[in-house]
Amino acid sequence: MSTDLLLAGSNDNLLQLSGLKNGIDDSFINNATIAVSMQDATGADAPGMTWPAAMAYVPDSQGCYRLLLDSALNLIDGRYYTLSVSVEAAGLMASWKKFIKATGRT
Repeated sequence: MSTDLLLAGSNDNLLQLSGLKNGIDDSFINNATIAVSMQDATGADAPGMTWPAAMAYVPDSQGCYRLLLDSALNLIDGRYYTLSVSVEAAGLMASWKKFIKATGRT
């Protein structure tokens, strides 16, 4: 399990997935459909955004996708969240979860 930090309070956050590759032929995937959702510790959707949210491909990148997490999320300092990511491209599917801790700006 890995833990990353997101800024708590009224801050926008940029979620980035870099270097998405096909595990069979090691080529970059630039045409994936990527859905992201975020839940709090109780399993409820994090309020402030509509889930799942779609990540957008960054033009001319090699498998880079981004999603702006709106400040309306208002993540609470010290609380943990689960970020779920689902990817589909060319008949291939993958999914994973990351455990995130919100932290205040110092």
